[in-house]
Formats: sequence, C-alpha cells, structure tokens
Amino acid sequence: MHRGGFMNRCASYRETSERFRGGDALLFIGGALVLGVFSAVLFLLNLGASSISGASDEVIYVRMVQGILHDDHIFPLYHGNTLAFEKPPLKLWLSAVFPWLLGESNLSFRLMDGLLGLTAVLLTVLLAYKLFASGIGALCAGFLVLAAPEWLLFHHSFRRAVLDSLLTVLSLGIALAAWSLISRLSRREPLNAPLWMLSLLGSLAVLTKSVGGLVPVACAVCALCTVESARRRYRELWPLVLPALILALYVGLLALIGGYSAVRVFVGVEILDRVMNGFDGHNIGDPWFYLRYVFHRGGLAPVYILVLGLGSSLIAARSNPQFRFLLPWVVLPIVLYSVSSSRVPWYLSPFASYASIIAIFGARWAVEQAWSNLVQMCLGVVVVILAIPAYSRALDRALVHISRSTTRLDIDVVVEQLKRSHERFVVCGNALSGRSQPIRGRFNVEGIYREMLKPHLTVVKKHEELSQGGRYVVFAREGDVQCLPPDGVILRRLQPNGTRSHVVAVIEYNRVVQ
Repeated sequence: MHRGGFMNRCASYRETSERFRGGDALLFIGGALVLGVFSAVLFLLNLGASSISGASDEVIYVRMVQGILHDDHIFPLYHGNTLAFEKPPLKLWLSAVFPWLLGESNLSFRLMDGLLGLTAVLLTVLLAYKLFASGIGALCAGFLVLAAPEWLLFHHSFRRAVLDSLLTVLSLGIALAAWSLISRLSRREPLNAPLWMLSLLGSLAVLTKSVGGLVPVACAVCALCTVESARRRYRELWPLVLPALILALYVGLLALIGGYSAVRVFVGVEILDRVMNGFDGHNIGDPWFYLRYVFHRGGLAPVYILVLGLGSSLIAARSNPQFRFLLPWVVLPIVLYSVSSSRVPWYLSPFASYASIIAIFGARWAVEQAWSNLVQMCLGVVVVILAIPAYSRALDRALVHISRSTTRLDIDVVVEQLKRSHERFVVCGNALSGRSQPIRGRFNVEGIYREMLKPHLTVVKKHEELSQGGRYVVFAREGDVQCLPPDGVILRRLQPNGTRSHVVAVIEYNRVVQ
C-alpha cells in the first residue's frame, strides 16, 4: 500500500473525529456509561453465587491459587500437593490478589476475571474508535461483543477463574499497540514506544497461556505484513521476537527447576500432544469444527451480521487499511486452531472483539455503498431489523444463564455458613479428601473448600488426638468410630458425590480436657 493512500485514508477518519463534538460527544458519553453499567451487570451479577465448577479447569486454577495463598507456592506452582508445570503463572498470581485482600470465596476467586471482562469491553470500544473514529460505531461494537457466547456462557468465560480472560485483555492491548505501530511506520516516526509495548504485552501473553499467547502476536505480525512501509523497515521490528524468546527462556527455567519431567509436561503434554493428538472432549476428529461453530452456531457474533461484515470487509480491504488490519485477527486464529487436534470454543475468546468490530463496520461500509442517502437509510434499517433477533436471543440466553448461575454444592454451603458462625474446624482422616488428581474423570472440588477453612483447621486421624478443649466443628466419615466424638451434635450430613463415595457427618461438639 502506498504511503499517500494510507495517510489520506487516516486523514479522512481524523476529519470525522474533529467533527465529533457537541451532541455526538454527549451521546457517546451517555452510551459509554450505559455500556459500562450493562457490562458490569453481565460480568459481576451472581458471580460468586455458584460453587467452583468441577466440570472445567476452574477447579485446577483455584487450587493453584490456594497454594500461593496458603503455602507460598509462588513458583513453581502446586496443584494440591502435586507440582504443576502445565501452565505459566502470571494469571494465577493476579488471581490471588482478591482472595488475599477479601478472603477466600467463590466471588473473590472470580472477581479478577469479571473485572477483566469489563476491561475487555472498554478496550473493544477504544480499538474500534482508534480504527474508525466513529464513537457510535465503537459503542455498537462494544454492545455486540457481549453477545459472544465465549465471554459469558462457557466454562472458560469471564465469569470463571480461568486463564482466557487475561489473554483476551492482553490480545486487545497488542492490537492497539500494533495499530499505533502501523500509523507510525506510515508517518516515518520513531517506533520505540508502540513496538516495545507490543513486545511486552506479547511476552505477558506467553506467560499467561504459553503458545496460546503467541497467537495474537502472530496476528499482529500478519497485520504488519500488509503495510508496505513495515516490509521496508522490517529490520527495526526485531523486538517482535521477544515473546518467543521469553517462552524459550521459560522452558529453560522449567528445565532448571523441574528437570526433564517439567519440560515434558509443559512442552510435550500441554503443547505438542494438544496439537498432534488432542485431548478427550476437545472435538479431536472435526477439522471443520470452528467454521461450523462460527457460521452455524453463532460463535463470536450473531451469524447474519458477522457474515455481512466479513464479506464486506474482504471486499473493502483492498482500499481500506482498517479492514486489512482487522482480518488477520479473525481469520488466522480460526486457521491455526483448526490445524490443532484439540478444538474447543473458548480458544477463540480473545478474538471475539475483532469479529464484532468487523461485523459493525463491515455492515456500515456495505450500507454506505448505496447510491443515495435514502437507499442507505433503508438498507441500514433492514440490517438492524435482521440483526436484532439474533442479538436479542444471544443476550437473553446470557441473562438467563447468569440469573440461574446459583448451583451450590453441599460442602460449599456448609463451609460458608460455618465460617460465619465458628472459628475452629477439624477434619478426621480423609473425610474431605485433599487429593488433587482426577478421580474417575472428575477433579476434587471438596479440597478447595477444605482449604477455605484455613488457618483454623486441624487434621487428625482420630478425635482423641485433639489436645485442646473448646468448641469445634468436625468433618468425619459417618460410621467411623475413631473420628466420631461421643458427645457431638450432628449439624448436617453431606451425601456422596462424584469425588466422594461416603457420607460426611458435620458435627459440633465441646471437648473438655481433664
């Protein structure tokens, strides 16, 4: 692309920005406030009402965070009593902040993710405005991204304590830095600030989700390759290799700390095995999974408006640098993750923002091609009317899911109640197992709530081992004579579940030491 063409196009958007005054500015500010409040409701309402999910990786990450809080397992991380080399530590370090400040609860473990969701929506608006200088269009992209099921519905959404939330925010930061870098390249300005910011954010993404963190960096590189001035000045872009170098250094650190077994887990199992063989339940035999997911099930954005936006952007990309910049952020992840043998919807979560921006502004571009204002207005009305049902269905599904996200485990309810009314707790034997490995395909959720009883928790093999008197709550296997105190009052019985085959008696008693 010629420098003059790029500059003229950017100048036209700057002129549009100059006209963004008065009533338009007030409308934008009001819309931004509404979007912020609405997003906060979607990401934070009932956030801690449901128990930690044993059906997703959330249970693993929360156990790792508890290792940071209780045992100072800053690095390497532990999953229960087991060394965990599978994931980099950055997101888990951040996730420990709110439990450390507010105490352990379902809400505190997820609060970082909910706030990252709100941040991602605001960054989506900022990126859209930076690209197209349209406040109303940017707000529409912000509202549209809330319809992405990856952000609110799945086990790896912003309402769960997982890694994808931070990766999404870092991906948006990388995109903003990449666009600033392209603008400076075209104006022949110094590149240091956006270039190093992009490299830094890419490095943080790698420390969040290893190779998954390299995908947004690869998208940025592809976007840069569409700009002729970037191809001419490629030698100045050498800091872009920093994220890959950080990943290599991290592997070396694992080898130094954990030896061959650590590298085998991190590189062999988590990366190579995921790509080559896939994991159970990850749509291993379906190479077209993502295309069906995006264009049939409505993943990333409502199907109709996404198809219209993508089709228009493909046509407009020849003369429009903004669309040429955005396309790699949607197309490349689908291609890369389709090649991998492990395919799950939330791998695309960090890229829903770009699909929403393309959908909105691609549709606007298509409408603007009409030959008169009247036809443009009519086409615009038709687009909106056709898009509203799919969008409203997506939001309704999200709101219903959020309002019903109140499923609680018995152990969760009991621990929450007892922490408010008691101070001292005893677990007899393995009544509440603390084992951290999968049991028949399920992870031990009760170990999480057992850790939440700390620091006032004692573990014994029989109740006679207690050396102090006072008021206690005991968790013991029902029928275990050694652990059941003779003078206790049974408060509740916890029935067997997927990780425990026995009944647990929750007993209150006062022990008098002679």
